[in-house]
Amino acid sequence: MKGCPYDNAVAEATFKIIKTEFVNGRNFTSLEELTRELQDYVHWFNHLRIHGTLEYMNPIQYKMKHLKKLSSLVLTYQEAQEIMCRTACQWAGVPIQEGKVRELTKDLGAMFESPAAIGPNHWLGRNTRNRVGKWIGELIDEVRNGNMNVPTNIILYRFTQYRDLEGNLLDTNTAAVEVINILRPIVAIAIFINFIMLSLHHFPEEKGKLKSRDEEYAQIFIQEVRRFYPFFPFVTALVKRISLGITINLRKVH
Repeated sequence: MKGCPYDNAVAEATFKIIKTEFVNGRNFTSLEELTRELQDYVHWFNHLRIHGTLEYMNPIQYKMKHLKKLSSLVLTYQEAQEIMCRTACQWAGVPIQEGKVRELTKDLGAMFESPAAIGPNHWLGRNTRNRVGKWIGELIDEVRNGNMNVPTNIILYRFTQYRDLEGNLLDTNTAAVEVINILRPIVAIAIFINFIMLSLHHFPEEKGKLKSRDEEYAQIFIQEVRRFYPFFPFVTALVKRISLGITINLRKVH
């Protein structure tokens, strides 16, 4: 929600933890050392560090515990993903064989479930992105070569024919990435579908409020779900290049 301050509280609380547990009293002599130590800290934070607000579990354990609670419901996380994958492909005009739906759903899911991971899970996400990108690229080439007829008003066709400012068609890889960037976020909505179900399980009184109140209350409820159940437990990023003359000294961070 534009102008909503609630997300800031979560971010600032996380930064405070980082400065207290990771930065305070430490001096990093190189960017390589900082990168290595920060990656280790993120892994420890997500997989080993217990949190009092998470029933004294680490973030991964807490997430998996509550996802498992939904397994007895009609709509599970995996089923929500598959529904959103079918919806995304149909809307974008991406043809998918029935026997390949679950495989594509799993691949698209791995792309947004692995960014905060380190090691095998991270590489799994990257490999699935390359595999799906290759498949989408083949579809794009088929459309451009006239070997596949698709309606001209669908997303897939639009990207195959999109031209840059110089009038050139996008290269196959770039066009494929753009199509993936349509499919992947739609499938990721499955996470929030399950978070909504989890919140109604934790706060059953909200069911009656959602039924009896207007759309504005529904929007407030959805934004509170987004704030309370974060998409990623913890994500870090490093700039690729630091301007010359700047010294890394995180001890001065306040």
